Amino acid sequence: RDILASIPPAVIEQAIANLPGSTFGIEAEEPVKAVLTGMARALKGDIVYLSSEDKVLYHAAAAIACNYFTTIVKLATDLWGNFGKTSADGIKAYMPLLRGTLNNIEAVGFPKCLTGPIARGDVATIGRHLAALEKLAPQLLPLYRELGLFTVPIGQDKGTLAEDKARELLSLLADPKRQSE
Repeated sequence: RDILASIPPAVIEQAIANLPGSTFGIEAEEPVKAVLTGMARALKGDIVYLSSEDKVLYHAAAAIACNYFTTIVKLATDLWGNFGKTSADGIKAYMPLLRGTLNNIEAVGFPKCLTGPIARGDVATIGRHLAALEKLAPQLLPLYRELGLFTVPIGQDKGTLAEDKARELLSLLADPKRQSE
């Protein structure tokens, strides 16, 4: 089956438009390496040369950044069904926030781009999030907790999350099932 036939034309067009200025991971021996380097430079791209061992981790990192980003946004917009709205309504509402987040990542980088209750050390809000998810979307609790645990150090690195609040958040976000093991 032709894989391209299953991809909407608009997605293909956007991918082609995104190529100039992209970063290209190159894992090849000469003379192919020189040809691929020339192609990447012609597209005004950045280049990262990879060993065969690096290539898998490089791809996994891209999957985390892009594929899992898509999954997280889908999960968030699916929650809109709880208040009588569609996932499409959620997408429309979140696009300005998502664009702002991506712009902040690009403009100021990590950790300065982090905003939200963990960056502020807002333990009460995180507690309310956990309670709401437990009641209305318990399947998302492990993901929310795990992502929160990875977010706390970013807030600390940013300098907006005090040590005492970080400890409270880590305790709150820790999975109670894990703690009893």
